[in-house]
Amino acid sequence: MAKKVEVKNKVLEQGVHYLQSPFGKRKFAGKVSQHNGDDLTGKNGADWIVAIDDGVVTAYKYSETRGYYIEMKMANGYLTRYLHTKEGTCQVKVGQKIKKGQRLAYMGNTGYYTNANGKKHRVDTHLHFAVVDKAGNFVDPMPYLQGTKSFVKWKAGQFKVINNKYLRTSPEVKSNNKVKYKSLKNTNYNWPAITHADKLGYARMNSGIIMELTEFAVDSKGNTWGKCKTKSTPIWICVHDSTGDQVKVA
Repeated sequence: MAKKVEVKNKVLEQGVHYLQSPFGKRKFAGKVSQHNGDDLTGKNGADWIVAIDDGVVTAYKYSETRGYYIEMKMANGYLTRYLHTKEGTCQVKVGQKIKKGQRLAYMGNTGYYTNANGKKHRVDTHLHFAVVDKAGNFVDPMPYLQGTKSFVKWKAGQFKVINNKYLRTSPEVKSNNKVKYKSLKNTNYNWPAITHADKLGYARMNSGIIMELTEFAVDSKGNTWGKCKTKSTPIWICVHDSTGDQVKVA
């Protein structure tokens, strides 16, 4: 049975989201498979589908399994996909820049699934919302819906303040967005926490030292890191925590 979920970033215009089937392993139509998105319905069942965030439309296509679907490229290079839209309701075109909350299409039941006996069935009316990372992997959409992860592309001058309780650091951060994830408390790591970052691309440390942030990268957990310019080995410091627990907006 569908359950109502609270979201910060809506994909249904009325803002009411019922989760029919979450991301992950599931048993459906008599077989176990990986479900690569969240199946959602709205307040009265169907609703207008809207963009979860700013992006650019990269595809509007039809396939037997996805039905009529819209694909968008987000600021950080990830893709969002909106499947099973109603035929003839698409409000956008390929190459169009889209704003957060802008109408994309109306929810529909286009597309088919195959049961364990190989028989095809038309899907029920719903939105299958999916998120694909830069490596082409499907990731759980719920953190993006609930606002604990974002599609922000970090540049010089865009920062959030680190709460002094924790500091996340790692020497393994690479510009290819793949990094070993590690969480360290201030009490067991000798590098001072960031107290604030200004608009010029610098982070001020608790010790009073000002470090220039020369590069940014996002790890596989959605955390954003700033590369500090030092005399020896460069140090990466987390300037945005995807969990939302350890940062606050500057």
